[in-house]
Parts: sequence; structure tokens; C-alpha cells
Amino acid sequence: MGNETKPRKKKLDGLSRAFIVAAFLVAGFFTWKAYRHYDIDRKYEYAMRQCEKYGGQQGEIPVVTEGVYDHRRTSRSHDILERASIFLNNGLRYVEFSSDVINLYAGRRYGWRGPLFRKGSLMFDFYRVYIAKRGDPLCESYTALLKEGHTIFNSAGLSDSECVAIKGFDEPSEIRAPYELVLNDREINEGVSIEWKKIEIVDRSTQEAIANYSFFSHCFTKMKKNYSEGFKYCAGSYGNPKVWPTCPSDSTKASRGIELFENSAFKL
Repeated sequence: MGNETKPRKKKLDGLSRAFIVAAFLVAGFFTWKAYRHYDIDRKYEYAMRQCEKYGGQQGEIPVVTEGVYDHRRTSRSHDILERASIFLNNGLRYVEFSSDVINLYAGRRYGWRGPLFRKGSLMFDFYRVYIAKRGDPLCESYTALLKEGHTIFNSAGLSDSECVAIKGFDEPSEIRAPYELVLNDREINEGVSIEWKKIEIVDRSTQEAIANYSFFSHCFTKMKKNYSEGFKYCAGSYGNPKVWPTCPSDSTKASRGIELFENSAFKL
């Protein structure tokens, strides 16, 4: 009789221990989950304080000018004519680029025709896209685009006697734009580390930034890649939208704010 009780007792003890371990694991999981929510909420509050302090536009605009030197590393478009259209469609007469921030897709599409290169496939150090007179050989890529039905300069107000030319040059002294558009990265750690991007309008004669637009899109967990769709996402939202805050308030507004800043900064 006593021998039968011992195995039963051992079995009950084993079940008790398993239950206790399971209870600890469940409690640990919910504690960890609660902490993650707390930690994300805390970081979000710090991020929003930074957003209120540094986000959006700072400095006086508009800037009155005929042209600008766009020296950002990245942009919504790297194609030289598409990128130039952003400015020419808003009233500028020319825009200049460093060769390391644009691609000459237009030249590549039409067999490298026109004076886009010094020799062979060697790029110039700088390029100017400007409104010229019809018949200018530097308008060759633009003319080819028109023949294909492209309308990227429809809002530029070009007359029948005007075209868009691309000119390459090597000397920095030939840059004639009074203002430079620069994209800077910076990190601010005020309670939590946030990676910011800041678009600045710099007066090239004084090297002073006269206006800027600052924004961030920051993931507080880990960015992962969706290989089937080809985009990155912020992993582990835990049902908390604060995991991936943006400043200004959402990515759409940030994009719209950047566009409005650029469009209002350079007008005749």
C-alpha cells in the first residue's frame, strides 16, 4: 500500500513543478511584454519632445532666386532631368548638381548622345540643367524625351522657343547658384537616441544655413526586410503604433512638408 503511494506522490510532485515552471514562464512573458510596452511608450514620449523642439521647418522662407545648387545625397529622383523638373516646374531657370548625386539616365537611354561627358563615358564633376533656346545642341536629351511623349516639364511654363539643356563642367568656380540645398544626418540623444535628417538652404556666399526642414522616421525595435515584397518594415509592433514614430506626425505629412518646403523656398 505504501509503495503505491510513493509513485503517485512523485507524479504529483512532478506535475506541480511543471505547473510552477509554466506559471513562471507565462508570468515572465507577460512581464516582458508589459515592459516592452512601457519601454516603447517611454521612448516615444522622448521622441515626441524632440519632434516638438526640432521637427519641421525652421528659418525664414521664401528665398528669391533664379537657380539653386542641389547637393543632397538622396532625393525622390536621381534622374537628372526628372530631378531638375522639381525646380524648373516651380519657377527656377536653372538647377546645378554634383555628379555624385545624379544619374544621366536620359543620356544612357539615347546612346550617350549629346555633350553629357568629357570623353567616352567619363562624367563631368558638375552639371547645370537650364532653360535654353530651341536648337541648342545641349537640349538633345530633352528633345528626345518630347518625341517619346514625356511631359515632366509641363508646369515649367516653357514657350515654343525654349527647351531644357544639360551642360557639364569641371570647375567648382563655375557654379553660379547663390544657394545650395544640402541634406545632413544628425543624431540627437535627449532621453533616447534619434536619427534625424535635415534639409538645409545654405547661402553659398556666407555658408550660413538660412532655413531648414528636419524630420525623422525611427524604428525602436529592428528593421527587417520583406524579401517577397522587397521592402523593409519595423519588426515587433506589439500592437503599439508608437514602435515606429515619425516626425512630423506621419510619413505622408513628412513627405508633403519636405515638398512644400522645397517648392516655397525657391521662387522668382
